[in-house]
Amino acid sequence: MISNFMKTFIRYMFKNKGYSFINIAGLAIGMAVGALVLLYVYNELTYDMCHEDANNIYRIGVKVAFKDQANQIASNAGPLAPKLLETYPEIQSAARFHEADEFRVAYEQKIFAESKVLYGDQGVFDVFTWKVLRGNPNTFLTAPYTVVITDEIAEKYFENQDPIGKVLTFDDESTYTVTGVIQKLSENTHIKFDMLLSMETLYQTSESIHSWITMDYYTYIRLHDGVPVDGLEEKYTQLIRDINAEVIAQMGVQIDLFLQPLRSIHLDNQTPYDLEQRGNVTYIWIFAIIGAFIILIACINFMNLSTAQSAKRGREVGMKKALGAKRTKLVAQFLAESLCYSVISLCFALILIEIFLPYYNNLIAKELTFSLTNNWMIIGGLLGLTIIVGLLSGTYPALFLSSFQPLEAISKHSASGRGHRAFRNILVSMQYIVSITLICCTMIIYYQLHFVKNFDMGFNKEQVLIVRLQGDNIEQHADVFKSKVKQIPGVESAALSTITPALGKTRIRTRIEGYNQGEQTSMRFMEVDEDYLETLGIPVVAGRNFSEDFSTDRTSAALINETLAREIGGENAIGKRLYIPDLHSRTFTEREMEIVGVIKDFHYASLHEQLQPLFLVMPQIPFNLSVKVRLDNLSTTLKLIEQEWKNIETTNPCSYFFFDDAFDRIYRTELRLSKIFIALTLIAIIVACLGLFGLASFTAEQRTKEIGIRKVLGASVSNVVLLLSKNLTKWIIIANIIAIPLAYYAMSKWLENFAYRIDLSPFFFLFGALLALCIAMLTVSFQAIKAALSNPVDSLRYE
Repeated sequence: MISNFMKTFIRYMFKNKGYSFINIAGLAIGMAVGALVLLYVYNELTYDMCHEDANNIYRIGVKVAFKDQANQIASNAGPLAPKLLETYPEIQSAARFHEADEFRVAYEQKIFAESKVLYGDQGVFDVFTWKVLRGNPNTFLTAPYTVVITDEIAEKYFENQDPIGKVLTFDDESTYTVTGVIQKLSENTHIKFDMLLSMETLYQTSESIHSWITMDYYTYIRLHDGVPVDGLEEKYTQLIRDINAEVIAQMGVQIDLFLQPLRSIHLDNQTPYDLEQRGNVTYIWIFAIIGAFIILIACINFMNLSTAQSAKRGREVGMKKALGAKRTKLVAQFLAESLCYSVISLCFALILIEIFLPYYNNLIAKELTFSLTNNWMIIGGLLGLTIIVGLLSGTYPALFLSSFQPLEAISKHSASGRGHRAFRNILVSMQYIVSITLICCTMIIYYQLHFVKNFDMGFNKEQVLIVRLQGDNIEQHADVFKSKVKQIPGVESAALSTITPALGKTRIRTRIEGYNQGEQTSMRFMEVDEDYLETLGIPVVAGRNFSEDFSTDRTSAALINETLAREIGGENAIGKRLYIPDLHSRTFTEREMEIVGVIKDFHYASLHEQLQPLFLVMPQIPFNLSVKVRLDNLSTTLKLIEQEWKNIETTNPCSYFFFDDAFDRIYRTELRLSKIFIALTLIAIIVACLGLFGLASFTAEQRTKEIGIRKVLGASVSNVVLLLSKNLTKWIIIANIIAIPLAYYAMSKWLENFAYRIDLSPFFFLFGALLALCIAMLTVSFQAIKAALSNPVDSLRYE
């Protein structure tokens, strides 16, 4: 029986090669997209599951609240981890990480720049699970100036030599001994490094590791099995409050510790300043839904073509029923055929996945892998998807075809009923509802990102080079370095600052005359020198800029933006007093500043945020040098800047980036979303057009004699095309009526993430609707014109 079924299936498939190709191609594309989306979703949802006992691992963050404003950060104080482990028995192990700068690392004649470098203590090997390839994990990082490297780094520096005991030189000064080699870290973990330096080194080189005020260390704990988490946050918070009681009282803030489960860190968007850029659970669901819709479109194609071709199979069903075949047997036959199509499509889908996975990785900025032996969860999902797609796409056609009565089936009348044609039209409308929604959303996302990229931020970010001032010598001689850089022929201006607009933001407890009734509030601020406004092209609208002519400006002068000036009296704001804590004093004594100028509003944060009050003071310890350069002979200018750096800072390499490039990275998640939307929209349209093309082919074939008669009676080509296309137009219009409100609602919600956004013009929706209609008409017209141009004699002799 199985042999007979396979013969029947293969004979039918080759007899209807065109429709079989459309079915298999549509299902294969849908399943390939579904698998790629599943790979992405699985990768995002399984972050940090590579560690044993991951459910008992937590990171401890800090929440700082001042009145009605609260901020939480992922990092913590340096001494916290050992103090918690020493104090509380429910903690099995504790660990710390600290971010390191980019290093120039040398071994013999090999020199490479390494950016994936972290400091870690010995406890990280008790908390986390990494495969050890060489060395003793119990003593990896117990001594200062030791380093654990990945197998990739070992191969890069030492090739076939044993790395243990070898010495790496960092920035021509510090030497670290290799004590261990571990396997390259998994891609779906938020802790990524190629080199892990011993934190014991920082006890000799950095004061911050002893400080309970500096929050620069990422603290992780691993609890014993069965320990309830409830109550731990309050207990640990009380510990740090007792230790920092004096500072907390002076600052007037409330500090709370919170526990973040390891597996939730990657998708948590409430805690900034993490070890890596986080994922976004909203986008995960968006991609999953779009992938499901593309699979649904492919299934609809199959259902449409199967029901449309029922007339061809009517006699087959009628003969089988006349010979005693039961409906259950026929249902089983047609479902089996559908599953066979699904299995064949799976084979082609696997080929498509192999071909397009590198492009897909580039699109989503990940390194996903697909293997039939390693990705057993994905393989299981694919097999399940194959069965679901086969059953979903085959159930209705199976029930429909098996319902024919023998006499009706043999006379071929059953397939022409209005109800079944209406059902097919509804399915086509569903396809185009998805396609039109995606087209409209893609256009709006593209225009919003174009709007963001070209928005007037109120300052000049072009031709500005940001040099990171990393190193004790360069920090102490920052003014000298700036002066030397300004003398370089290709440099127009240079300025010192602590942070850069849109790439960093800092709040501080502030009290201003005339603002908020003189009460303390948390406010944005920046530390910049007297040349900063000129370098970034920010004009002063009232008062004056910082100046070297006023010796007190460095310690007691402030500039405010127009937004803050409006709230404290406009031009009358000049001369008012502003009070902030002295950040460079251990006691946080209050500094009194005089407002000497008002600057034009500029967007110091991304366009996701509304412009807020801001004040500027001069920096005491600058971290950045902003350099306005000319583009002619740029390479020479950069070399001269590096040379001036080396004359002052011999330990750390000169690290710099262009402001506009870094600024664009703020929106890289949205830019990636735009590209993915475009790709998925094109795929959805292609799959929908495949089905529509097949349906149009079948419709033209069914009406061959009618077309021939109409042509003999004088019908033109345009008349025939209109005849075959007008029914589709009606259903596309219905699809537009449903899709446009869906797209409007979805994009209204998405645009709420931006404080500055485009208007949802009717143009987007009308253009999307017309584009979908044109694509559909072109798809149908190809077959309609082909039928209209055929010889009437051949049409009348059809069959």
